[in-house]
Amino acid sequence: MGGELDTQVVHQIVADGIAPYVGATMARASVNGHLDKLDASEGVVTTSQVDTLLERLGPGLSVFIGPARGSEVVEEIREKLLAAGRSQ
Repeated sequence: MGGELDTQVVHQIVADGIAPYVGATMARASVNGHLDKLDASEGVVTTSQVDTLLERLGPGLSVFIGPARGSEVVEEIREKLLAAGRSQ
């Protein structure tokens, strides 16, 4: 990533990535809550905030789909975020 990503882009990619496992409503609420806690709910999300967001999502996701698959999903989301950062 180039240091920062638009908050809406991050929200969409992350929520879309976890929605198949936790449902769309829970995915949006989870991402909203984490972005709020990171003080990144408006504007831009830094690389550091993205890393923290993904670290915080991992344990909850592993409850639903197991630790191995949870890690895979987090890495898939990370790759999509990296691609989005390169295209900005």
